[in-house]
Amino acid sequence: MSIDVHVIITGICALLTSGGLPTDVMLPADPSASSPKHVAWLLMDTVSLADPNLPMFEKHKNDPRDNFRFVRLDNERITFGPPPNDKSVARIDGVPPDPENPPDDTTTMSLMYWVADMHEVAPLAKLKSTIDVASIAHVPGGIFSTNYVEHDCVWQFRPAPAHKYVQALAQEVDWNFGVSGNDFKIVLTKFDGSGAREIKFKTGLKELYITLGNTPEEDIVTPENALSCDPKETDDYHFGLYYELFNPLTARPIPHKKGVPLSPALMKIFARQANLFSETTTAKSSERTGPTVRSSTGRTGPSGTPGATPQTIGPPRRGAGSNCPPSLVEGSLTKVTVQ
Repeated sequence: MSIDVHVIITGICALLTSGGLPTDVMLPADPSASSPKHVAWLLMDTVSLADPNLPMFEKHKNDPRDNFRFVRLDNERITFGPPPNDKSVARIDGVPPDPENPPDDTTTMSLMYWVADMHEVAPLAKLKSTIDVASIAHVPGGIFSTNYVEHDCVWQFRPAPAHKYVQALAQEVDWNFGVSGNDFKIVLTKFDGSGAREIKFKTGLKELYITLGNTPEEDIVTPENALSCDPKETDDYHFGLYYELFNPLTARPIPHKKGVPLSPALMKIFARQANLFSETTTAKSSERTGPTVRSSTGRTGPSGTPGATPQTIGPPRRGAGSNCPPSLVEGSLTKVTVQ
């Protein structure tokens, strides 16, 4: 027997990559003293847990039907047991016909193109040698695709890179892998090795959805009547938390909703940063491609290879709103101290 596992990644989560393929998922700690602070968390369906009443599990005020439990993550490494069957890592690649007008089809909306890419946002960004991290998960295998792209929210990064990085952004990334057996658990281990916690799931599950996020606590579970693209959310200040991972930069672009005028205060800030902004990069190709699968085995080909068939994912288990997007960050943990 096997279990089909989907880890839905949302919020300020850096997908560290090597050659574009994910190696680790890093959730930066929020050093801000202001509110609302970001919280690193895992969210599970109540019915999937072996014992949802353990002290580690919390209920959320936006979940009156008691559908979920969440666990706060604090300086903990996440591992899955058993590990993925397929030890290769793959991603669904391709370029959509119009990044500013996402088509309403599941194939195109699964492309990793929609994930915010720090190489496009700030090409000179380099990881610090020591990073304050709330949680991290190593990627031993699996296939990555986007799970939720909001059609009505198109973002422009300002101050703009040379090629004006403008597109819709994925709010959720699906990390999908299969595991053997009837049982599955998540082990949370302190970075200093001082202790560990286990999240155990019911025996005999065929499919399991887990959400890994880094958002303000209010956003862990979205109210049922919440707007998917809130018109009041015009500037994604949450994105600035990614810059805590990098050495100081002269400019720190954040997503600004396209078509919404900048406030006078932001105009002054961006004008000042733009004068210092000398980073350049090559624009993304506008030629439509894919979808294809890029794999750590070195094989590439039409969607459906290698090995595992990419799954068409249904509606998101947790509406992520219209900010706090995950991001791709090219870099290696071998030269980084996590604390």
